[in-house]
Amino acid sequence: MVITVLAWLALIALRAGWRFAIPAVWLFNLVGLGDLLLNLGHGVRLQVASQLGAAWFGPAFIVPGMLVIHVLVFVFLVRSKAGAV
Repeated sequence: MVITVLAWLALIALRAGWRFAIPAVWLFNLVGLGDLLLNLGHGVRLQVASQLGAAWFGPAFIVPGMLVIHVLVFVFLVRSKAGAV
């Protein structure tokens, strides 16, 4: 839930052009990726894959997409910072 609030805050800040928009995106992306990796690690350690049933779709397709999106956001943030210097 915290990640969702951070994501909305970053989105609103970007759209409104607030001065803390880019730091808000950094915060959202760092916390979001950390949370995603932590939960993925817990799921692997606890071997929950066999208990998912029909919910296997989430870890199989949605989680890799979320990882790609976080990496792409980091790429855009680093490139924009390098272009500003």
